[in-house]
Amino acid sequence: MVHASAPNLTAGICTTLTIQYAAADAFAYAPPVIDARHRNQMVRGEPPRTARVEAGTIELPPDFSAGYKSLFASQDDACQLKQLSAARAIRYVMT
Repeated sequence: MVHASAPNLTAGICTTLTIQYAAADAFAYAPPVIDARHRNQMVRGEPPRTARVEAGTIELPPDFSAGYKSLFASQDDACQLKQLSAARAIRYVMT
């Protein structure tokens, strides 16, 4: 399902609800960029005493120490890039 909303033109922040279910023994390798009060809340079962790991190499998350773009800014960038590509394609066909 695709979802879109109008731009947030207010001074307030625009929030997003992200729900993620994971096995209790699947731990993150880095702290979250934005913490939440319900992070790591158990839905069912007991907290594990061991962590699940994969054999081989594990890709680490990006370095967000210099900040990051919000989900909405990334969507805007993707939309602008798509529009620019379409405009270039139209110019190419017209020449």
